[in-house]
Amino acid sequence: MEETDVEADEPPSFEITRPDERPASRMIKRLCKTDLLSGTVQVLEPGAGNVMHSHSGQDGFWMVLEGQARFYGDGDEVVEELEAHEGVVIPRETKYWFDNPGDEDLVLLHVAAYSETTQDQAEYYGPRDELDFAVYDTDESLLGR
Repeated sequence: MEETDVEADEPPSFEITRPDERPASRMIKRLCKTDLLSGTVQVLEPGAGNVMHSHSGQDGFWMVLEGQARFYGDGDEVVEELEAHEGVVIPRETKYWFDNPGDEDLVLLHVAAYSETTQDQAEYYGPRDELDFAVYDTDESLLGR
């Protein structure tokens, strides 16, 4: 991801929007990115999720804006079931995955803080070929799938 220089006298603003098209069951929209912090919103269709993984240099804050989320830990144990305006913090090196157990879209706010001393590497413990997602940049351009 490209880093953004943020100057104190000109803070960037952003808004949460949903792409017009839905090319995947999980859409990730970048809101902001600096060398120490990033913010995204993820929209997951019912039944959609990701796979077990961890981050070596990132602490994550997740908050449900709409819908329901289920977070799993090591051994696929349910560690949190969340509804709108509830959240969870996932410290670096923690194995986790999440899904949308509800009948409507799940809208998740994700704020990540990056370590200044450890390069963030995601380690995946499940088959990544099952992932169906699209990533959009702040300007609405599609970054990848």
